Amino acid sequence: MDDIQQKLELIDKQLKGGITESHKRIISTAPLLFVAVGLIAGILIQDAFGLAVWIWLVFVGVCAATTVVLYVVYRGKEEHLPYILAYTALVCFVCLGAIRLSSFKQPASNDIRNFVAEERKLATIRGFVVTKPYINRNNNWEFVKFTHTDPTSSFYLKLGEVETVDGWAKVSGTVRVQVGEPVLDLKAGDYIQAYCWLDRFEKATNPGQFDVAGYLARKNVFVAVSVNSGDAIEVLQSGSADFFVKIKRKAREIAVQSLLGSTYPQEESERLLQALVLGYRTEMDAATFEAFRRTGLLHFAQPPYHSYKNTEVHPG
Repeated sequence: MDDIQQKLELIDKQLKGGITESHKRIISTAPLLFVAVGLIAGILIQDAFGLAVWIWLVFVGVCAATTVVLYVVYRGKEEHLPYILAYTALVCFVCLGAIRLSSFKQPASNDIRNFVAEERKLATIRGFVVTKPYINRNNNWEFVKFTHTDPTSSFYLKLGEVETVDGWAKVSGTVRVQVGEPVLDLKAGDYIQAYCWLDRFEKATNPGQFDVAGYLARKNVFVAVSVNSGDAIEVLQSGSADFFVKIKRKAREIAVQSLLGSTYPQEESERLLQALVLGYRTEMDAATFEAFRRTGLLHFAQPPYHSYKNTEVHPG
């Protein structure tokens, strides 16, 4: 009972310190909190005001100079050093978060978005396949039985070159490719050439419509590529996926193997478990998807954004 009483008294003593005591405790026990808060605050401030990078660099210089001055003034007073370091980290990471967001949003001079206006244009492009092609069969679409077209495919392509009147020119940026039929012979890491249409994503026109343009813009994807058929795609070099793609694929295989005992779900219950635990939902059937929709739990079963209907870009 004495131990419990002592702990309660210790808690009361800490609480009586108020904001000052809490502030001191945070600095001594959770110094990285200032780093995290600074980084988040910098991103939010830059997103709201869009300040120039040089302004943030000036802030960094002022912060560094102020830190040196404070260190000289409080030399020999070690009790002030944690406060100086904590708030220096806070200000520096505010600037770092803002600069990082500004860099993320700033396109290169040869970025593909700089060459695609509102009017779509015909082009021949080359690049590396970033993601494994996703086959969209539209099984969950109410009007699928009235359509007479093949399932479509979609994947992301990291551009390398585009054909111009003067030959091949270097280009950068990632685009979303929509193919008018299933593409089964492509894999991540392949270097391909495609004859296609380039276009911008359309903004949402209805209040409840999913804003694909805004969603992909946050991922730095601004251009849609439409390919009529798989015949318009030529594999120039069949390459293996990069290191990070291999790691991701291997980790997923290990996770599925550990969860299900096999690398592929055999029953619907296994597909459901894979979707809920691992977030991999492409194997979920239409009936289960509809059950999630009716019970208001669709956010657990929503398919990847490859399959959204309004991301398709139809030529002609």
